[in-house]
Amino acid sequence: MLRFVILAVLFVGEVQSADVDTRKVSGIVFDAATSGQEYASITWHSDAVHGRRLLGFTTSPDGARHTYWFDFTNQHNLKHKSTGAKAWSGMVHSLAVEQVLSGKKLPVENMRFVSGRPNLPSDIGVTYAGPESAIPRTGRPLALELILRNYGTEPARNVRFAFDGLPNGCRVLDEADLAPSGEIGACEGWDSVDDDWESGRLPNERRFRVTLADPGAGRHVFDLTVSADGMVPRRVSVTAEVLPSLGLPKADRMPAPKPVKTGKYEIGAFIFPGWDTHLWHGVWTRAPHRKPVLGWYDETNPDVIDWQIKYLVENGVSFVFVDWYWSRGYHYHKHWPVAFGKARYRGLLKWSLMWANHNAPGAHSVADQEKVTRYWIDNYFRDPQYMKIDGKPVVSIWSADAMERDMGHGGCRKLLDVSRRIAREAGLGGVHFIAVRSPSGKTDRAFLSKYKTYGFDGTCVYKYVDDGDPKAPPRVGGVQDYRCLADSSLRHWRELQENADLPFLPSLTTAYDDRPWRGEMSSPVKNINAADFRRICADARRFADETGVTRLLIGPLDEWGEGSIGYPNRELGFGMLEAVRDTFGEKPAEGWPLNYAPEDVGLGPYPRADDTL
Repeated sequence: MLRFVILAVLFVGEVQSADVDTRKVSGIVFDAATSGQEYASITWHSDAVHGRRLLGFTTSPDGARHTYWFDFTNQHNLKHKSTGAKAWSGMVHSLAVEQVLSGKKLPVENMRFVSGRPNLPSDIGVTYAGPESAIPRTGRPLALELILRNYGTEPARNVRFAFDGLPNGCRVLDEADLAPSGEIGACEGWDSVDDDWESGRLPNERRFRVTLADPGAGRHVFDLTVSADGMVPRRVSVTAEVLPSLGLPKADRMPAPKPVKTGKYEIGAFIFPGWDTHLWHGVWTRAPHRKPVLGWYDETNPDVIDWQIKYLVENGVSFVFVDWYWSRGYHYHKHWPVAFGKARYRGLLKWSLMWANHNAPGAHSVADQEKVTRYWIDNYFRDPQYMKIDGKPVVSIWSADAMERDMGHGGCRKLLDVSRRIAREAGLGGVHFIAVRSPSGKTDRAFLSKYKTYGFDGTCVYKYVDDGDPKAPPRVGGVQDYRCLADSSLRHWRELQENADLPFLPSLTTAYDDRPWRGEMSSPVKNINAADFRRICADARRFADETGVTRLLIGPLDEWGEGSIGYPNRELGFGMLEAVRDTFGEKPAEGWPLNYAPEDVGLGPYPRADDTL
């Protein structure tokens, strides 16, 4: 039973009727049932910390009523960013549970404040139940992926599965899959949107696999019942859209890519090389619909890079800007160039660095610039596949303002000139520097001209999301619609063309929705879809033909947590890349190269080494 209850609230939504002393209260408990996954936040006002405080979480999409417990004393990040003061402190005067997108109250019941650990029986919520493959096809068994979370403070033991309404002839291939399948740990009083978005999986979450016989092509709907000792069984509907087999022969290794020519158009894209790490956890937990066609892959594997190369060059993309991290010699997310150097088909793709200098104040100096430049020369610039413009290796830089901040007026140009001098002395002709503009939507002359003053050779944006654009339609609750970005991209490029005094790479935006990582702190774009991206591509070609600006840059292809995605995945298939191919590519007489998954030729998957179910 609850060891210490301060207040029970039996109405929906908000607590306003009493002051709560945080020295006596450690958290809250409430009940909620949602038929879709909600990104929500608990918000409160305290007399000890100025402003509204909040904690993000996600709900179970299975439609069942679950009891949610949050231990505010267990949230290491619940601190005021400026003062370091604990957010759960003083007297709390009001508290609400809100939906992120709408700002409306999340329907909750039986809210109560607690002190200590409540006694909640095991209670499994089904986060995802569907095909393990991003694009399931006939001709092979249908593996189901089940992502389950235990909301109880008691472990869920002897987890079991049963099915009703399977297609005719479809059965569970291994009856052991239906036997007791282990344990899901107890809830520890926290959710992972804020507190654990970039660490290992939660102790109260687990992924299972159940393999069914090939059900044949079609849309199959059947029921799954999940049970465990002492728990009320949960019944959910499972939908599996199975496509016909492509009939491709098995391969010992990935077949050689067939690059698509794009004539005068040179198409590139940003990539974020973060997928040798634990970052997948926040995606498979809260955005399983984004699952890549390559699976939850390990990007240190050169085979993964070869598949990325195949998907790029067969759809008209010929170069990539790779996010690269360095702060005063501390270097991380550095695996992609290493794996690329071992890839069999690396000779088909050009690449360059985007120095993501998200560095603390004071990180830039002449000495550090000399050090980082020599690192580039020793490790990257002499690679035959390293991208050059006007014979000079290309480096794009995330924050020119950070360099100017640290070095003072004229300091950014000074640092860039240091790099250029060292590169010339090494026989490389200098460095072609491209600034990543921010905010991405600004097009006024004063803003654009500073990058020439800073000493850059050109500019780009990571992805266009219309921030800073005075003509952009107002966001509703901080949310933009992707359709609006498609509507405004051509106007945006034309304004840049009119006002910019440096060359720029137009951004074919893949938008942004980082709710899986940042919950209520995000400013998402909704309704991201391949049809609107195809409109953006068509307008980009029109703009290129009007102006002669034919080097174009797609927004990130693999920001799986931030929701800027172009690589093939469960939700959009190959739609984004095929829009590029169809718009800019020269179709061969034999037709476009076929887009398919590794499993279609008997290869893969390429999971992380610790990606165990």
